[in-house]
Amino acid sequence: MTAHTFDEQSNRQITVLFVEDDSAVRLALVMGLLHRNFKVLEAGDGDEALAICRSYEAPIDIVVADVVMPRMWGNEFVSKLEQTRPNMPVLYISGHSEELLLSRKVLGGGEAFLPKPFQAKVLAEKIISLLARVRAPAVPQSGDASPATHTSR
Repeated sequence: MTAHTFDEQSNRQITVLFVEDDSAVRLALVMGLLHRNFKVLEAGDGDEALAICRSYEAPIDIVVADVVMPRMWGNEFVSKLEQTRPNMPVLYISGHSEELLLSRKVLGGGEAFLPKPFQAKVLAEKIISLLARVRAPAVPQSGDASPATHTSR
């Protein structure tokens, strides 16, 4: 396994739940992630992904979810996901522009987003980058007093 797809905190492969309704797109990107040594759980829609989240007992590190899917859009799925797996990092993907999704209030702003089309290599890099950012320890802002440096008189 490469260092990038190996979670040193938990001593295991990074697990990705990949939710995409287009089976050809899903197959190509899942194969690309597997080739890069990610562990991948795949779902064709939000209902299937929620069932996986309820039954899969091991940790899932990140969700990659298509925004526009039949029956349940990606943002609706993520809202329901919060009930079973709170605070899970999510990377939204879509063939629609981020600007359109924001203007239609499908996304609220600030979400991690990757526009289609993209290669599996780009997806893997985005996943690694997002996980690194989410897992980074909080750094005090300049001017903030941290407990280690704060002194009282």
